[in-house]
Amino acid sequence: MVELFERDKSVVSWHINNVFKENELERISVVAKNATTALDGKVYSEFGPTRF
Repeated sequence: MVELFERDKSVVSWHINNVFKENELERISVVAKNATTALDGKVYSEFGPTRF
């Protein structure tokens, strides 16, 4: 989404969080366990860093 909208990740995250805050979507029905891949190749998720 960052590349698609040419915006910083923090801006995209802010908008997504507002969707849930305003109850436009229910978080439990649309959010999977997500992860963010860092530049060092590690994946950070709710369970901590992992290397694939």
